Amino acid sequence: MTILAKISLITGVVFMLLHLPCLISPKLSRQFLFSFSRNKPLGWILTAVSIVWAAYLLNQVPLGKFDIAKDYLMILTPVAIGLIVFFMDELLAARALGGLFILIPAPMLVAARTSDSTLRLIIVLIAYSIVIIGIIFVLNPYKLRKLFVKVLASEGSTRIIGATGAVVGLLLIALSLTVY
Repeated sequence: MTILAKISLITGVVFMLLHLPCLISPKLSRQFLFSFSRNKPLGWILTAVSIVWAAYLLNQVPLGKFDIAKDYLMILTPVAIGLIVFFMDELLAARALGGLFILIPAPMLVAARTSDSTLRLIIVLIAYSIVIIGIIFVLNPYKLRKLFVKVLASEGSTRIIGATGAVVGLLLIALSLTVY
């Protein structure tokens, strides 16, 4: 199995896991998603994951003259998490989710770059879409709530979103098993 096939499989499974609750239990999904932006404990967890992942990626990149700064990453990472949690607690979950959305496409794009299949562009399109959504959520975290209110207006529309996401997940899984 190629790297792109693994990435497509993982992405498809994640799409399925994130969208199936909307299809199966739209009422509970709507309640959770409407309260997501102000969920502080979840915001703290997502922030920690985002900062640790960003520090890991920063540690892997050659920085030239600034390679000395890598020695301080072990100290700066928990300090950054603490400062962000303390000073940016308003809509932190939405911001942290946006940060994750900015980081997630990195391995997707690396895997797509190494593939010869023209259908790899599906993964590239999904990756760049995730980055754009992530940038919007980091810069305007209130847009996440507005998006949920508009898109998940009723249980029927929530089921449609869930079904659409599940179909995209199935498509990615099928691509990983057949094409990539």
